[in-house]
Amino acid sequence: MTKKNDPIPSVAEGLVPSVAEGFTLIESLVVIAVTTILFGSLIFSSHGGQAQIAFFKEESTLVGVLLQARSFALDAFQPTLQPSPGNPNYPALSVTERVCAWGVHVDPIGGQYILFRDLDPAGPGANCAGASKDYTVGSDEAFQVFDVDKSLVITCAGIPPGSCQSTVAVDILFTPPTPKVSFAPDPGNSGTSFVIELELLDGTRKSVITVTKGGSVNVN
Repeated sequence: MTKKNDPIPSVAEGLVPSVAEGFTLIESLVVIAVTTILFGSLIFSSHGGQAQIAFFKEESTLVGVLLQARSFALDAFQPTLQPSPGNPNYPALSVTERVCAWGVHVDPIGGQYILFRDLDPAGPGANCAGASKDYTVGSDEAFQVFDVDKSLVITCAGIPPGSCQSTVAVDILFTPPTPKVSFAPDPGNSGTSFVIELELLDGTRKSVITVTKGGSVNVN
């Protein structure tokens, strides 16, 4: 027992542990293991966060394209025009094509959706009687093409339950003046809605986008 006036034992005497001693091998291994686990969790969390961001971005883009097609359809019978070579600002412009309706082509297999114009092949003077009322693959009807993010998949597109599939390309068409909504291929269920399902590949998040016959677009 050390008395009040006795000298304090030194490190050299071995009675007080040295603070200069390093970690033991076991302590070093424990620190490395914990650091590795925390770093791995951070990477996993970061990857999951990126996938969630990609999901919400894709969902927002698809809904926006559907609303854009509906908006364009209100003006669909106004033909696409080109400026007159003699006077680009002159209002009487030359007609180049007849846009009869606007639509969205959804291709689950190809992993893309296309904003397209339904054109009458008879030309600008046609009354749209010859329009196909769907997307013609390989034609110039495509207005803008969107590729689905690689972390997502379109699991279903069509009229549920029997006609909502992941292996068939389908179309949503908006025809003026209402605009009237139609689906292709249409099984004849005129009172039903069109559904597009988006899902992350890991199955952690899913979205159901519904387009009704009245033209409203809803997300669940």
